[in-house]
Amino acid sequence: SFPDISTNISDLNLSETGIEEVPSWIENFNNLSIINMRECKNLKRVSLNISKLKCLATVDFSDCGALTEVSLYDSPSAVVALATDNYHSNYIQNIQLSFRNCFNLIREALVEIQTVLQELVLPAGEEVLSYFTHQTSGNPSFLTIRLLPSFLSEPFFRFRVCAVMPEGDYHVELHVKCQFKGRSGNIFESFGQPHRFWANRKDSHLFIFNCRFPLNKDNAPPLAELDYDHVDIHLHVGRNAHQRWGVRLLNDCSSAENGLGNP
Repeated sequence: SFPDISTNISDLNLSETGIEEVPSWIENFNNLSIINMRECKNLKRVSLNISKLKCLATVDFSDCGALTEVSLYDSPSAVVALATDNYHSNYIQNIQLSFRNCFNLIREALVEIQTVLQELVLPAGEEVLSYFTHQTSGNPSFLTIRLLPSFLSEPFFRFRVCAVMPEGDYHVELHVKCQFKGRSGNIFESFGQPHRFWANRKDSHLFIFNCRFPLNKDNAPPLAELDYDHVDIHLHVGRNAHQRWGVRLLNDCSSAENGLGNP
């Protein structure tokens, strides 16, 4: 069972122990900054209300082969609140969270509550998760997606990407570009920063990350007032050939639904 220890500790190291569950009351460890539970072979369930753990910086559940259930928030409403709260979402975005080699983890469930976390690496997968509603393959390649006016009236065009990387490399660098196109032939291009990932073994992995491109700012035309009605999202992986990738569109007014995995 989980040990009865002081809630004032900052570094929790329970690696290679027989613990089966991380209980929800771990949220009372207000000073906790590091959770290290690598190679806990019997660990099956984790409950972390990360909105309460204000000091949390590093969480490592690597090589917990029996792990199947993960909860990062105490309720769906907490996901919504964090997604719209800049102060809290800023520090949560910086949490280093690792579930590498947790091969029995229910990956769909983890992705669905990934609204606030910005990047995620999941082990061994050959298919893009069904959560990502637009999918294609190839390197480089692109997806053409029709846009509703509501997307272009937001300050940012936001979407989540899942890319399947075959075995063979520890380091992956992904480049994303958006081309907004109008019925009259207008084209507006926007380039994102590279996304870099490191895996600790050369098996296939799923790399999941969020993208955000500015709209209706000084450096972008008022797209909603023009005739832009679709976007080409381009993905290129440096030095690698990826098998398949997918996108799920997000926007501020529907962040709750998108975060919880509803179509």
